[in-house]
Amino acid sequence: MDRNLHIKGAKNTRDFYGIKNKEGRVINTHNFVRSCALDKLTRKDIQKLEFLQTIIDLRDNDEYEEKPDKKLPNTKNINLPVFSETTIGVSMSEKSIEALYNLPDFKDIYKRMVTEEVCVEHLKEIFKVITTTEGPILWHCSEGKDRCGIVSALFLSLLDVSYEEVMKDYLLTNDVPSKNKSRYYRLVLFLTRDKKKADLILPMFEAREEYLSAAFTAINETYGSVDSFLKDTLGISDETKQKMKDMCLE
Repeated sequence: MDRNLHIKGAKNTRDFYGIKNKEGRVINTHNFVRSCALDKLTRKDIQKLEFLQTIIDLRDNDEYEEKPDKKLPNTKNINLPVFSETTIGVSMSEKSIEALYNLPDFKDIYKRMVTEEVCVEHLKEIFKVITTTEGPILWHCSEGKDRCGIVSALFLSLLDVSYEEVMKDYLLTNDVPSKNKSRYYRLVLFLTRDKKKADLILPMFEAREEYLSAAFTAINETYGSVDSFLKDTLGISDETKQKMKDMCLE
């Protein structure tokens, strides 16, 4: 099933329709959408996305100011960064090209997103919006891979989707050609004349199983289970979880 919404200016945009959970129930709504940055939306893209009522931008303030989202009519935009890119050590700014080939370990970044107090508090805020907002909602980061990947993985886990199915959804990002990947690869190669340095930027643009696995391992080791993390740390009650399942599953 093709869940990609085919948005020309944000190619990594898809919903969760048709994903089956561990009970055999299927996500029957198109109202929850994951995406990459929305700064290059075309007029036709905006028309396709006019059904949205809320957009959560998971990027930090520097990223947002550098590449603000295109505005959609009658849509509420909320900026809730998972982390500061300067804190984590990753920057998409062209002013920091050297940082692109001196990236930190992405497995460590994924662990920190679910264990560092600031990141966890931000995730708590994000899920409060996701679980209380009425109407179609989209969340996105820059590439729709890391921060968006974590939020999407936790959203699916909230619906009791298996780890294997969560991973399948996460890895679908790799099916979408990334203009930034080829662009920055060529740029670093041009500036450094060093293919090994250019190869080092690839983790920024690829969804890799070991990244999301590192986050889930950290959750299980730190909180006991994903369910415990969602309930006891992010504050999602049993009643809220059941409400979300009733809303999204058939």
